[in-house]
Amino acid sequence: MKKTILFFAGLCMLAACKKSDNNQYSTWHIIGKGDFSTNKVIIYPPVKNDYTMQFLTNDASSASAFEFTFPMYYNSTLPQSGNYLLVPNATAIKQVNLSFGYNNIGYYPAVNSGKYIKAESYNGKAKLVLDTTWFYNWADANDSVQIYGTFLEP
Repeated sequence: MKKTILFFAGLCMLAACKKSDNNQYSTWHIIGKGDFSTNKVIIYPPVKNDYTMQFLTNDASSASAFEFTFPMYYNSTLPQSGNYLLVPNATAIKQVNLSFGYNNIGYYPAVNSGKYIKAESYNGKAKLVLDTTWFYNWADANDSVQIYGTFLEP
């Protein structure tokens, strides 16, 4: 009887334990709009030597997402070191195409922003750091937002 009680007590304790979330969260801040985080990441198989990764908010009401596309002629994984110039339609190594969506509007960094994504290794995976950068709505030049963030490969 004592063994049965101990078994059920242990089973109850095990059931009460919450499973930990091992997925790494990516975070970004839109100045004047708020903070966002997600562990919902889609990594697409390389297409035409490009490697694309999307970060989507877990909450549909926040409607915020990032998409990185790296021309990866030399590798089929995300970079874990170096600086990558933000350019529209990136076509060369050490460049990245970065787009951002917020409330169903697409934003892109200025064509000649001179800004970079810094790639680092974090727990053996890619960590991408975006310093504060202006993003512009291509359909309305008067609409812009400043964003910074850290993006982690799952």
